[in-house]
Amino acid sequence: MAKGFIDGATITSALTYLNQGKSAENPLWHQISILETTYLLLHEDIHIIPRPKGLGREQGDYAIVASEISELIVDSEDRQKVFKTTFDHVNNEALDSSNEIYNLVKSAWEEINKDENFLHWADVQRFDRWVNQSQTYGALYDAESISLISKVTGHDIDDVKRVHFESGDINKVKKWRKRTESWEDAKIANAGWVIGGFMRGFFYDNLAKAEGLYLLSHPFRKPASIPSSSIELYDISNSLEVLAKLITANSLNELTKASRVSTWAKSVKKAREFIQQNINEYPKLIEPTTQPKAEENAITVARGIDLGGNAKETRHLIDAGLSLALWGFGVAPWASIPLLLMFKAASKKSPGELLGDFTFKSDYYYRWLASSVPGRVERSIPK
Repeated sequence: MAKGFIDGATITSALTYLNQGKSAENPLWHQISILETTYLLLHEDIHIIPRPKGLGREQGDYAIVASEISELIVDSEDRQKVFKTTFDHVNNEALDSSNEIYNLVKSAWEEINKDENFLHWADVQRFDRWVNQSQTYGALYDAESISLISKVTGHDIDDVKRVHFESGDINKVKKWRKRTESWEDAKIANAGWVIGGFMRGFFYDNLAKAEGLYLLSHPFRKPASIPSSSIELYDISNSLEVLAKLITANSLNELTKASRVSTWAKSVKKAREFIQQNINEYPKLIEPTTQPKAEENAITVARGIDLGGNAKETRHLIDAGLSLALWGFGVAPWASIPLLLMFKAASKKSPGELLGDFTFKSDYYYRWLASSVPGRVERSIPK
C-alpha cells in the first residue's frame, strides 16, 4: 500500500464522534471521519502528521491519542519550511483576482456556508473543539491567515487581529461558540476558524507533495482544494471496514469521553500490530471479499486483540455481583474478594471477565456490534 497520512481536521472530527457518545446524533462528516480514520490507521504505511506548528501543547483527547499511539505520529523535516512557503505564497502577493489561493478561498467561503453537511458538522465541532484548539495553539486561527481572512470576509483587519489575540482566552471562546450568528466578534472568530482551516488544508496538500505521500483531507476543505495527491476512491477491504466498525462501536461502550478515546487508540494500535504480525496467515484480510467472510476475518482480529465488546465497568459490576452472591451463600465479605483474586490468578481472568467474554465476544454479538455503526468507508489509497 502506498504511504499516506491523515490531516488534523479528520483526526479531531473522529475524536469528536467518540466524545459525543453512542446516543448522540452525529453529523455525516463525523461518521465519515471516525470510519475512515480508523480504517486507514489499520494499514502499516498510514500515519498522522503533527499539527502545523508541530508536537507539544496537546490537550485533552488529542493528548491521549498522542500518548497512546505516539509511534503513528511521524513528523516531517520539511514541515516548518512548507508551512512558511504556504503562507508566503498568499501574503507576499496581492489579495485579488490574480491570486489563485485568494480566489479558491473566497469561492469556498461562499460555497461552504450553503452546505448543510458543513453547517451541521461545524455546529458540533465548535462546541467540542474550540476550547481544545485555543488551548493548544493559543488562538483559533493562525496569525499568518489574518490578512486573507480580512480580505475574504470584509472584516476590518484590526478586528481580525484583535479577535485572533482574544481567542487565546478560553472563557471568551466558550461564549463565542454559542453566538456565531449574532455577536460580531463571534462571527469573526468563526470565519477565522474556517478560513484558517482552508489554509491549513493547503499546508497539508503541499506537505503531501513535498513528501510524496497520499493525503486523507477533511471534506470541509474540498471546496478550497487544489487537485493533488489526496486520497480518492480505491478498492476497500470490507474485512477492515467491519473491523473499523467493531473498534469504533467497542470504544463507544465506554462510559467517559477519556475512556472512549483511550480505548479507541489502544484498539487501533493493537489491531494494526496484529495485522502486521499475522499478514502471512491472513493474506486475504486486506482484500475485498464476501460480507460473511469479511465479518469472520474482522472477528478473528477482534478476538486476537481481546476486543472487549463492552465497557470495562460491566465486568467489574459482574465481579461485584458475584461477591454479593457469595456473601448471600454464607461466604464472609472479607473472604469473597480473596476467592475472586485466587480465581483470577489461576485462570488469568476474573469471573466477570470470563462471563463478559462469553456474553460479549460471541460471533453474534460482534456482528451486532459492527452493524451498530452507520456509514461506509468511501476513500482509500492505492496499493
